[in-house]
Amino acid sequence: MRVLVVDDNPINLKIVQFNLKQLDVECDFAANGLEAVDRYKEFKYPLIFMDIQMPIMDGISASKEIRKFELENDIESLTIIVALTANTFDDNIDEYKEAGMNTFIAKPINEDALKEILSQVK
Repeated sequence: MRVLVVDDNPINLKIVQFNLKQLDVECDFAANGLEAVDRYKEFKYPLIFMDIQMPIMDGISASKEIRKFELENDIESLTIIVALTANTFDDNIDEYKEAGMNTFIAKPINEDALKEILSQVK
């Protein structure tokens, strides 16, 4: 499986990459939401791990753009978008879901949480 990891922090990217590699998952990277949208349009990843706070375009805006693209192009198998965030208050989670994100993983990332998300991807 190949997934997209979106985060502007190189250390966070390395941590996620390491954890995913341990689970035999390959990953591509994007440093901001605009890059994520462009990469998604090109490769149609089944799963995207999306940071929330990034320069150029944040994760919420990027998720909305991806969902809009899927709707406009009648894509039946929607990608799973997972918020990667330290902001896990109920209001934040509601905002992520309203943006089209499926779920979230709290930072620092837990391997069991990654396994649970990966088990949902066909």
